[in-house]
Amino acid sequence: MFGQGSLVFSYLVTILAVMILIPQAAAFWRLPCLNKLLVERNDPIVSPGTVAGHLHTIMGGNGFNFTMDYEKARASTCSSCTVKQDLSNYWIPNIF
Repeated sequence: MFGQGSLVFSYLVTILAVMILIPQAAAFWRLPCLNKLLVERNDPIVSPGTVAGHLHTIMGGNGFNFTMDYEKARASTCSSCTVKQDLSNYWIPNIF
């Protein structure tokens, strides 16, 4: 009388009920970098070694450059971010 479709339906209803009862996360990530390193047409992922077709504001470790790789990024000696041990680089596009 009740087939596999009924079982799937009841399973989906159960999942939806549980999802409604679980509180929603209000998480966000804040970049604690108050000072920028530079603003330039540099994007070592999209345009490695060349001038990019778009502009970025770059923050973080001082190892950022046109030809950077993992080793050069890890060789940073200081950071423009609040957490001085964070030698990662962050670059955000500039919108005009």
